[in-house]
Amino acid sequence: LLVTDAPSVEVSGLVGTARGYAVLANHHPDSIVITVTAREPLGSAARVTPEGKQPLKLLGQTWQIELTGYGCAVVEWQK
Repeated sequence: LLVTDAPSVEVSGLVGTARGYAVLANHHPDSIVITVTAREPLGSAARVTPEGKQPLKLLGQTWQIELTGYGCAVVEWQK
């Protein structure tokens, strides 16, 4: 369902009927800005943080997100 443009970043998905979650893990020591692409069009995407959700700008079926070295992120997406 989701792919990244960075070989050092692993992505896994939890998929529901109208929404889901992407779990991203950076296996490299350096911070990186990556592009995530969905196979299907999405209506919205937001990074889930302890402070709440932070909306991400969708460009078609893609969004960009920064991951710290060996860091991870959870993104909620909706169709």
